[in-house]
Amino acid sequence: AVVALLALPFGIMFAMKIWPHTPLGRALILRSPGQAEEEGSEDQEEDQEQPPTPGTTPQQGPKPRVGAEGQAITSLRPVGTCLIDGRREECLAVGGAIDPGARVQVVAVDGMHIRVKAVEPR
Repeated sequence: AVVALLALPFGIMFAMKIWPHTPLGRALILRSPGQAEEEGSEDQEEDQEQPPTPGTTPQQGPKPRVGAEGQAITSLRPVGTCLIDGRREECLAVGGAIDPGARVQVVAVDGMHIRVKAVEPR
């Protein structure tokens, strides 16, 4: 019993060192995009750059201008995702919750925050 008690911490340390390299460990551990590239993951065929589909372009480049209109993709309670100028943007609802599919208009762009309000259908 004493040997088992003394060996237990070493066994746990060994298991923690080996765990990330097992198939189950790789599936359960989150990795940053940089780590996945460095490791040369087996999923390179899936990770190859593909042309973006409309409405799913990465959030790079300039933010939408004030007054631009779009559509709520998820519910904004108060934060959610909107499609503005063909790009998915994380937005903050002004003046209450906004349901998915509702038309929205950008009222302010403060650094990384895009504030939108619901627009009445025309």
